[in-house]
Amino acid sequence: MRTTTPALPDIPAIAKSLFDMRNKSQASGYADVLAGMSAQECRALGERYLARTRIQRKTAAPFFIDKMPNNFAHIDLIHLALPHAKIIDARRHPLGCRFSGFKQHFARGQYFSAAV
Repeated sequence: MRTTTPALPDIPAIAKSLFDMRNKSQASGYADVLAGMSAQECRALGERYLARTRIQRKTAAPFFIDKMPNNFAHIDLIHLALPHAKIIDARRHPLGCRFSGFKQHFARGQYFSAAV
């Protein structure tokens, strides 16, 4: 059984915290910070994500779906922090996808949509 949650901001927030950590190190980007982390530190990020999203999961279902479009930019983070997570690449006709992105009012800075 799976539950579907709304698009959650937690993966981008964790990525931002790693980006902020780079300022304290010699890393040039958050990917460099992530690459320097141990397996235990990566697991801790996954546990942090699960703890932050627990409030969104209203059932005891063992799986849930985070539909945040921005998560595609953080596949490496997801893979390292949640190694058993399934990443679903849902595809649709390009015109349908583009129209959907055009008609949806996304927050500023969503470069895959019309609200740039």
